[in-house]
Amino acid sequence: MSTMQPIRRSYRIQQYRQELARRFAGLERQNAPLLRGQIWRDYLDCLEAVLLGGDASRFGLAQEMLLELACMVRDGGVITHEEYPQLLDRLIALYARGVGGQQCDALTHTAADYADLIEAASVAYPAYDYSTAVGQLLSYMGQLYHTRRGSWKMVYDHIASMPESVEAVRYLHGAFFSEVRQWTEEGAANLFAIRRDHLQLIETLTQALGELGTSVATLRQRLPAAIGGQRVVQIGDLRQQRTLKELMQRQQTLQQELEGKRGLLRLIEQNIDEFEEKLRVMHRNYSLRLVYSC
Repeated sequence: MSTMQPIRRSYRIQQYRQELARRFAGLERQNAPLLRGQIWRDYLDCLEAVLLGGDASRFGLAQEMLLELACMVRDGGVITHEEYPQLLDRLIALYARGVGGQQCDALTHTAADYADLIEAASVAYPAYDYSTAVGQLLSYMGQLYHTRRGSWKMVYDHIASMPESVEAVRYLHGAFFSEVRQWTEEGAANLFAIRRDHLQLIETLTQALGELGTSVATLRQRLPAAIGGQRVVQIGDLRQQRTLKELMQRQQTLQQELEGKRGLLRLIEQNIDEFEEKLRVMHRNYSLRLVYSC
């Protein structure tokens, strides 16, 4: 491939983006100069180059392009019905590279935007067989959840928002989504944030206990071995003894609080693991159904 081709393609994409901005703003609804058959193909060429290029700094560009493709789909004036199978086949082939144990940071990072595009296409072109695409989204949802990324919920929302005329979605609603919906309504989407807060609290408490332990050890070294056996007790020693007692009580309180937070963290992590297992079972059963229906 010539080194000039990516540069020319990027230039065309910039022109398309300017024209799309004017179109969606209503300035060029009539006689828009967009090339129907070429624009989405150029977008996909550029998208593939960005996503498979391995440059993390360009993932944001890929997200923008997926969003713009979704806008084209929803606008209805750029992609014809005859072109939808070609568009979807290419997208599904691209995102197939990140499922089945093949980790791809770029594809996982943009999975929620891919889900948005698939949702938009399922509304605009429901005649397509979306079973493979939905299976991919379930896989990416599981990957995002496993790596503790909140965008798993966005993928779930996009799948759940696809029309039930899509057979794969109708199956999920009937077999699994009621339970997943219950978990999300009960706060599954917030588990990562709650876990993060508890980890921060545990770190703060651990640090405070360490500082208290140092203070307690220092005071013990300063105090006489047996104040009660002395005929003359220094007032300063008594004050330090009271301070030591207060520090030790504070130390005990913080230790109890720390143990309580650790116990809650274990429960939170159990809930996270339990929900992850439900997602794994859902994806496995869906995949088996997909295999046996072929």
